[in-house]
Amino acid sequence: MKILIVNTLYYPHKIGGAEISVQSIAEGLQKKGIEVAVLTLGERNEDLVSNNVPIYRLTLENTFWPFDQIERSKIDKLKWHISDVYNSKYNKRIHEIINVFNPTIIHTNNLTGFSVAIWDVAKERGIKVVHTLRDYYLQCPKTNKFKKGSACSTQCLECKLLSKKKKNVSQKIDIVTGISNSILQSHIDQGYFKNALK
Repeated sequence: MKILIVNTLYYPHKIGGAEISVQSIAEGLQKKGIEVAVLTLGERNEDLVSNNVPIYRLTLENTFWPFDQIERSKIDKLKWHISDVYNSKYNKRIHEIINVFNPTIIHTNNLTGFSVAIWDVAKERGIKVVHTLRDYYLQCPKTNKFKKGSACSTQCLECKLLSKKKKNVSQKIDIVTGISNSILQSHIDQGYFKNALK
């Protein structure tokens, strides 16, 4: 078995718990004798190895690097999120990585920057996809369902429009899990992952 783990960021880039968790999973599987590689984003293309885990880092294909703490205008952010609904600019390189690594399973995590287009690439290649929900990216482009100082009780029009394609493509996932029951149930209640084992 070979597993290609996909996460927006990976060591040494860390913002929160997802990056630590994904690194732990990758290195843990590798120690158990399962071949693992990580596909992640950065400010330049590079292939490297960290703690015996091969890492394929792709240049972010969007209007700006969103992790540099620089404040952007609402228009610039909207353009970024529109591009991130379904960003197929990585597809050629992802196909190349699949050709080299030949994964049995693709395990996706945070997809900000990649978008759900990677799920279609996996399905084109006949590769099973496991997705771990770590935030609300599929429902809310800001990933947190939080607006104007409070949690959102319903989905606003902007989020509905920006998440429609993501919901449609989520029906192609084979297995889905979440970091909590509530985050998983929230997506199931919204009609995501209807065909996936949960």
